[in-house]
Amino acid sequence: MCQGAALASHNRKPTIMDVRRAMNLFYKNPYDGYDPHMENTGHYPLMKQGLSVLAQEGHVSGKKIVDLGGGSCELLAHILMCKLNQILSTSNGSAPFRLVNVDATESILVGGAARLLRRLGRIKTAGSEHGDNLEIRAHVAGGNWTTLNLNQLRMDRQKQFYDEISLTRPSDAEKELLRINLILEDVLALPDHAKLDLMGANTVLVSYCFHWFIDKPAVATLIRELLAEDGKFVSIEEWPLRVTTPDLSGFEPKERRNRERFYKTLTDAIEAATTPIEVPGKLYELFTAAGLEQIPLTATQREFVNKIDMQHNMFSGVFKRTH
Repeated sequence: MCQGAALASHNRKPTIMDVRRAMNLFYKNPYDGYDPHMENTGHYPLMKQGLSVLAQEGHVSGKKIVDLGGGSCELLAHILMCKLNQILSTSNGSAPFRLVNVDATESILVGGAARLLRRLGRIKTAGSEHGDNLEIRAHVAGGNWTTLNLNQLRMDRQKQFYDEISLTRPSDAEKELLRINLILEDVLALPDHAKLDLMGANTVLVSYCFHWFIDKPAVATLIRELLAEDGKFVSIEEWPLRVTTPDLSGFEPKERRNRERFYKTLTDAIEAATTPIEVPGKLYELFTAAGLEQIPLTATQREFVNKIDMQHNMFSGVFKRTH
């Protein structure tokens, strides 16, 4: 299968274990990998473009941004760089800038932490060149805090799962500028203390993820509950959801069969784990029922639509609480 194919419908309700199995297969793909796949197929660039359009209109704002299901941290890393001046100018006495990522799959969060640390390594290097001494510390899940050097920050693959990352300026009375939390949990199984900590979010983000959520109305309700009264919910989704696999015609027969078996296993796992909503309006109806109202971008444009390919598009929209 070298062309995109719509996911088949199924009658069995997925479980969180189905989701974790599919995402682990997807992320640990031995042939092209999750991140290269998302980059090469245009998903990451278009997701960032949609986010940038909404940010330019003032819809990605505030100091507390929560991403529900963005384990790879591609968009949080994009926000980190876009908000850098605001982060570095955090004044004494004010709370640090907060970025929070919730995801149910550890392998993806480990990769997401590595992506964020590489960005922080660039920030630390640039700061040093301008006389600004910045320190990056990370907390190992179930372990201790450690200060990371540039070599550790630049690693493509981290061996540790860091569930908290902190950017401080030691010369300014250990002023904490940024706190990143990586929460390994199903969004609907968050402990009460974690849910309470996430409440009052200025921006809640869900990107390319609602097809993975098992109880979509409950997630929509959670989004409204987490938002501050004047907060915004940013939705970036693909319609229709399609699985694409590379052209395997150039491989030797044995290698081609091996790859075909893997991609068949991956496709079956994704089909078992997802419940796509094929029409944008149906998902937006769930948001409305949960107390979220769409904010049109202009008088004639309700959301930003970008073409992924001839078969499907990326939709970026923004919503606010109605109560």
